[in-house]
Amino acid sequence: MIYKITLLLLLVCFKGMAQEKVFLDENMQEIDSLQFNTICNNHAYKCLAYSSDSILVNKVLPKYSFGKISSEEYEQIRSILELDSKTKIASGSKIIISYSDTLFNRETVIKKQMSSFTKTKKSNKQSLICNGFSISKSPDKTLNKKDFIHFNEKREKYLAKCIEKFEKQDLVTVNLMYNNKQDGFSYFENVPRLKDRGIFKNTFFKIYKNYNLLILKPDGEYFLSGSFITNKNVQLLLNKEDWTPYKEDLQEFKEKGCYINKNFFEDPIFDFTTKHCF
Repeated sequence: MIYKITLLLLLVCFKGMAQEKVFLDENMQEIDSLQFNTICNNHAYKCLAYSSDSILVNKVLPKYSFGKISSEEYEQIRSILELDSKTKIASGSKIIISYSDTLFNRETVIKKQMSSFTKTKKSNKQSLICNGFSISKSPDKTLNKKDFIHFNEKREKYLAKCIEKFEKQDLVTVNLMYNNKQDGFSYFENVPRLKDRGIFKNTFFKIYKNYNLLILKPDGEYFLSGSFITNKNVQLLLNKEDWTPYKEDLQEFKEKGCYINKNFFEDPIFDFTTKHCF
C-alpha cells in the first residue's frame, strides 16, 4: 500500500514538458478514460483529479470503507488523543474523528463558499445551501461577506451541539482534527481542533480528499466516510457491535452502483437542507 501511495505522489509531483492525463482505478491500476467514466457513474465511488505542471492524475476513490487495526494500535491512538486533547478518554471508548487536511483562514473560507454554494430558488427567494444550513435573500439583494460569516457561526454552533450530543453517550468521544493550517488562521475558534501528529494521516487519511470521517471501535474495527453521512447512520455505527450487515450493504452498494432502499447506504437525499454533523 505504501508503494501505491508513493507512486501516486510521484505521478503528481513529476515535472515534465507537457501535462499528461493518467487514469487510475481504486487499486492504483491504470485504466483508460472510458473505463474511468464508467466507474465514476457508480455512486459508491468518487473521482478526483490531482494536478501538477506535467501530469493530471484522475483517480477513482471509494466513498466509504471498513477496516481494522489491532487493539494495541487502538490503545496507542486513544492515548495520543487523551494527551493532545488534555481530556480523559476511558478505555473502551468509541472514537469519532472529523478530519480536515487543511484549515483555511477566514478570507479563504468565505471566498470558497461564495464561489461554490449552490443557488436555488424557493418561495421567490434565492437560497444558498450547504451542510444543512441556508442563507436566503431576496433575488434583488446581493450576498455579502457578512452573510457568510453568519452562516459559519451557525454551523459552528450546530457542530458544538453535535459533539455534546454524541459525547453524552457512554464511552463515546469526538475530536475534530487537521493536518495543516493556513497562515493567518483565525477561524473556527469556538470548536477546538487538534493538530494531527501524523498518525491519523498515515493510518486513515493517506490520500488527499478521500475520507473525512473516522469511527473507530475499541476492538480496532473502523469505518471511513468520504461523503455526507446522516446522524442516524453515525448513531447506528455507535450502537451496533456487529458491523457485518453494514459491510454486506456496502458490497451490494458497490455491485449495484446506486443507493438502495432498506440498505445502510440508502439515497442520502437530505437535499442538503437536513442538518448533519459530519
